[in-house]
This record gives sequence, structure tokens and C-alpha cells, in this order.
Amino acid sequence: MQFTPKQKIADIVLHDYLLIPVIERFGIRMGFGDKSVEQLCAEYAVDVDFFLAIVNSFHDSESFPENSSQSISIEMTVDYLHKSHLYYNQYKIPKIEHLISQLEWEVDHEKNLKLISNFFEKYRNEINNHTLKEETEVYPYAVEIEKEYHKSGISPRLIELIEHYSVSEYARNHDDIDEKLLDLKNIILKYLPPAKNQDIVNDLLVELFILEKELSDHTRIENKILIPKLKTLEKNLRKIIKTKPINF
Repeated sequence: MQFTPKQKIADIVLHDYLLIPVIERFGIRMGFGDKSVEQLCAEYAVDVDFFLAIVNSFHDSESFPENSSQSISIEMTVDYLHKSHLYYNQYKIPKIEHLISQLEWEVDHEKNLKLISNFFEKYRNEINNHTLKEETEVYPYAVEIEKEYHKSGISPRLIELIEHYSVSEYARNHDDIDEKLLDLKNIILKYLPPAKNQDIVNDLLVELFILEKELSDHTRIENKILIPKLKTLEKNLRKIIKTKPINF
């Protein structure tokens, strides 16, 4: 199912509740009334095409429009990805850590808790390092490249950027860190004894599955929008550098 501009956002959430945090990242708050996508996007100054590309992609991973990347700005994409990072690091991961801390076992409680806690702590550090690199290196580079592309001249700063960094390098090392959650899920499902508070285990597994999906969707946004757009801009800028004067 593809959501459309005329569709009511309340109906979209009722159809797929997992889209609630996705919609919130656009700054759109609940209390939607009967307003449509295009009405609320206009009210919150959100690009309708970008909103629908993201929402439809999260709802159905096979629905991502292959030709949409070139019509969506890098700055808009980076702003959305930045808000996603905040959501993972400030809300979702602490929530999972809290659930882990509540687990209890009749036998070998400390041993089992330490196993899961240490495993997730290492994973959390990987997430933190991954997002920090993107926030401090990749995203600022992406935004600057886009801004320079729309200028009339090419600055020495831009030449230096392109010579010392390329999105191709980032793409090669862009790990799907969400895949590592599978190990933690398997530890809980297969190898640990049943916990005393199975309701907490159930909540924990649900949160792990949701986080895994969200990170997979997040990676797809980077791979389908950010990286292709950056590669195109870098290619075009290299051509411009050969033909236009440098602005000193």
C-alpha cells in the first residue's frame, strides 16, 4: 500500500503504528485531526514528496522510488537522519538498556544478566561510534558539497574536501550494524534459560525487533538517497572544477 498526499495522517498511523516516531522526526505532532498529508506538511513546512518517500519506505521496504534521490535535497535528508540518531541514542537504546536491567533468573542471575548487558553495551558503543562519525564527518561534508554545488565558483575549500574525502569511501565502509542485533536475539531466544519475568523478556524482544527494522530502514535512506545524491554532486563538481575559475 502506498500512502498519498490526500490521505489523512491519522489513518496512516492507524494502518501502521510503527510510523509514529518516523512522523515525529518531521516535527509533526499528534493531534492530527482529519488533516491530510499535504495539509499537515504545509502547516509544518515539510516537503510532501520527501515525507511520503520516507513514510512509504518505512512502511514497505520494497516501495522506495528509485528515482527520488535526485529530487530530494541533501540538507533535508541530513536533518531527518540527524533526528533519527537522536531518537536511537536518547530514547530507543536507553529504553532497551532499562529492560535488560529488569531481567531476573532463578539460577545464574548475575551471570546471565552480565552476558546480555555486556553484549548490548558493546553494541551500543558501536552505534555511538557509527553515528558520531556520520554527524562529525559525513553529514557536514554532504551539506557543504551541496551548498558549494549551487555557487557560481569553486572554492579552494571545496577542492580540498573532494581531494581528501569521497562518499565512495564512506559507502564502502558503511556497515549494516543492525545485523548484529541478530546475535543478541538468538542469545535470548535459544541459549539463555527462561527468565522469571517473561513479560520483560517479551517487551525486550519486541524493542530489539523494532530497533533492528528502524536501523535497516535508516541505512536504506542513506543508501538510496544520501549516497547516490552525493556521488552525483561529486561527479558534477569535478567537471565544474576543470572549467570554472577558483574563488580565492
